[in-house]
Parts: sequence; structure tokens; C-alpha cells
Amino acid sequence: MTITDQVHDAKNRVTAAGIHWCEAADKQALASKLSDDIVTRLQTAIDSGTGSGHGASLVVSGGSTPAPVFACLSEADIDWSQVKVTLADE
Repeated sequence: MTITDQVHDAKNRVTAAGIHWCEAADKQALASKLSDDIVTRLQTAIDSGTGSGHGASLVVSGGSTPAPVFACLSEADIDWSQVKVTLADE
């Protein structure tokens, strides 16, 4: 199976499980797209009151892998006082 076939197969399995698949041309573009998606979902939760009762919640992983996304999120136009952020335990 080629790498292209493997990626296509993985994408199909992930999306079939109801998980959002995101692709981009490079690491920075991916971080930006993911950040935009996170901000949109957080703002929707804040606006609709579907969060934990006090805004929205965001569970994040530690380490260096999500750092580019965090950098993009730090520039987002959102009321962070309405977002509860906690770490996921691996």
C-alpha cells in the first residue's frame, strides 16, 4: 500500500468515527486552520451557552507538539475570560 493509499485509508477511518480531519500545505497553515476551527467552536459555545454553564471549555495536550496552535490561539479575538482551559492527562 502506498503512502497516499495509507493516508486516504486513515482519513476515511477517522471521518467515519466522526472526527474532524484537517489538512494544510504546511505546519504553519495547519496550525492556523486548527486555531480558527477551535476559536469558532469556542465562540459558538460561548454564544449559545452550551459550554459548562460559564462559557466554553478547552482541553489541551502539553508538550511542544501543539505549540504552533497555541501561538495562533494567543492572537485570536475571543474573550478568554469565558474559556476554561485544562490539560489532558495522557
